[in-house]
Amino acid sequence: HLGRDPLTMDRETLEALHLVFLAPRSIQSDFSRERAQEVAALASQGYITTRQAKDTYGRQWRITPTGQTVLVARGLL
Repeated sequence: HLGRDPLTMDRETLEALHLVFLAPRSIQSDFSRERAQEVAALASQGYITTRQAKDTYGRQWRITPTGQTVLVARGLL
């Protein structure tokens, strides 16, 4: 789903990233279950996180500044 270059991200993964940008998604939501592979790839690359503040983690996936940069580069923001 993700290569070294975020500009080569496949459509499904990019769509998942955009949806998280539009609205944070619960870690146990249908969205997260149905897109488990995309969510795992995005989180492992640092494009989404559950981090809310230093040493504080929540139960929702949120886009990171790095993830927003990808959306800008792909023309979605």
